[in-house]
Amino acid sequence: MMRPQPDAGMIPKPRVARFASLKIAARQLIPPAIALFAIPWSIGWLVIVLQGGSFGVDFHQAFWPAAARVVHGMSPYVDPHSPIVSAGAAFVYPAPTALIFAPFGYLDRDVGTAIFTALIVLAIPTTLWLLRVRDWRVYGVVFLWAPIFGAWQTANITTVLGLGIAAAWRWRDRPRHCGIALGLVVSMKIFLWPMGLWLLATRRYLAFGYVLLFGTVLNLVSWVVLGTGEFPRYLRLVRALTDAEERHAYSVISYGLNHGLSRAAAYSLGLAIAAAVMAACVIFGRRGHDAQALVLSTAASILASPLVWLHYFALLLVPVAIARPRLSPMWGLPVAMWVCSATRPRDVPLLVAMALATAVVALVIRALARDTEESLPLSTKLDPMA
Repeated sequence: MMRPQPDAGMIPKPRVARFASLKIAARQLIPPAIALFAIPWSIGWLVIVLQGGSFGVDFHQAFWPAAARVVHGMSPYVDPHSPIVSAGAAFVYPAPTALIFAPFGYLDRDVGTAIFTALIVLAIPTTLWLLRVRDWRVYGVVFLWAPIFGAWQTANITTVLGLGIAAAWRWRDRPRHCGIALGLVVSMKIFLWPMGLWLLATRRYLAFGYVLLFGTVLNLVSWVVLGTGEFPRYLRLVRALTDAEERHAYSVISYGLNHGLSRAAAYSLGLAIAAAVMAACVIFGRRGHDAQALVLSTAASILASPLVWLHYFALLLVPVAIARPRLSPMWGLPVAMWVCSATRPRDVPLLVAMALATAVVALVIRALARDTEESLPLSTKLDPMA
């Protein structure tokens, strides 16, 4: 008697079970493996940048010399016509930042570079912890981000600024703490001024008042200590650096300048896009979408700046952590920015970086909207007029 043959379109159950087991195992093992890969990855790049002499270049060339000049009673700002400006190695930060870095002027340059790099690396997990990220895999994957690598490799203050934004979000219902955190951030790096729009859009007027009060007092005291005559010198230096670098940044303005637009037209285009994002921030904030408003104000800060470097996109750490505190595919997008990690980007690196940053912001907004919708009562979902 012949046995009945199984249908050719059917897969034997043992094979289905084996495939399902492999799929489950892959889901369980691959994300932790990627996260753990960040350890040898970071160590390998540390060795490379040390051997190549590019470790901590921003601190080594700009921050430490400025700090040393301050502690010796000199100006932290070089002459606007100095070749250091055209080389992108000048200290171009306001007085509060100069005074914050002044203590490093008492240290050896290499020692100061190592200490400050350790601090900005520590700011990354601290930011995640403040935003209540408890998935250890995220702490590993984030160190695979190209912007995060750029931040610690050059030893600039971007991750510290991100920590300040995270603190403002964590303490958003404590006006004094929130206002002081944002006031400090904006005083250290003025391009983040649109962050104040988030407070206004969400009707946090008292917190915004603290931003103005703390920021004003901090700047007045800092410029008096540094010397009020340094302020015009600082403005001239900012203009000189902008003129030298505006065609080599990851910005809409840079793209316009390199494709035939006049300076006025390129700046108008960049500011128009930033203004549209700011308007969206106000709309979301007025409708009670707090997190979306913060995300858009962060995006507007980057868009409104004429000079944007790859490490600026490390600020996206805050929006992604707010939207997805557990590991998800969204955390992988900034890793793709390695394909555009050029010192002086042109068409392809610039467009890829902007496209990836836009995709991250859009996915964060969508994820937050979906979470809001899922949290609504069933009666509200069923009633279209609710």
